[in-house]
Amino acid sequence: MVDFDSLNVAINGAFGEPLSYQPAAGGQPFTVQGVFTDAYKRSFDNGEGGIGWTTTAPSVGVRAADFSSPPVKNDSLTRLSNGQVYILFDKHADGIGWLNIILKAVA
Repeated sequence: MVDFDSLNVAINGAFGEPLSYQPAAGGQPFTVQGVFTDAYKRSFDNGEGGIGWTTTAPSVGVRAADFSSPPVKNDSLTRLSNGQVYILFDKHADGIGWLNIILKAVA
């Protein structure tokens, strides 16, 4: 059997960065390691000979085991490398212990 949590730990160790996580319900913020992906635009063929654009939101991948309670909408996350604050917009579990959290930047 594959130990996916060990794989998730290795991914975080290689590509992760420290983030400050603040639950919307209150309590103390805590530091969590996560793999951050900035928002980006990607071109696509629109099927009529033209090019369209799609935009992705910033996101962060984290280990579900690093949270005492599951992350919820409107929790906040601060990227410690640059101080940018984000609000949790949505999350998707991959079924093997990793969460992809979709973020919205706070101005």
